[in-house]
Amino acid sequence: MTRRGCAPPSTTISKGGSPYTVDEACKIATDLLWDIRDDGDPRAAKAQARDGLTVADVCEWYLEQAGKGAVLGRRGERIKASTLAMDRTRINAHVLPLIGRRKVENLTLDDIEKFQTDIAAGKTAKQRNGRGGVATGGTGAASRSVGCWVPFSSTPSARSLSRVTRLSG
Repeated sequence: MTRRGCAPPSTTISKGGSPYTVDEACKIATDLLWDIRDDGDPRAAKAQARDGLTVADVCEWYLEQAGKGAVLGRRGERIKASTLAMDRTRINAHVLPLIGRRKVENLTLDDIEKFQTDIAAGKTAKQRNGRGGVATGGTGAASRSVGCWVPFSSTPSARSLSRVTRLSG
């Protein structure tokens, strides 16, 4: 609904120099018009996608709930404090820097495999503070970093990660 004297709301299909041909842009515009006629709101859909849960949000929820004992481990028992501390370290060292800002609903299996490969290749390697040496990543860190947060994701692509073959070193 528009106010009197104001231009109707508009939707941008693409910026200038877009990757679309004229025919492709017309097809997209036609689809948008059909959505609007069926009481759809393309701007609301964009806003919903923009405001969706990020990987960082899921990780934060997991750490909070597991700390309270609300998340159970593999054997149906509370997650130990030492395990939670290691998960927190992995999340801070590997998950957040690489994919923390990504929207969970937009993650694909290829994204997760790339994430795992990047950790194994040492993209997140850095000097540790305090006890220990250098966080070098590696295949073990890659597998555990994926495993510590993926079971709590609600997307089908993330749930299918239980079937992803672990990297072997």
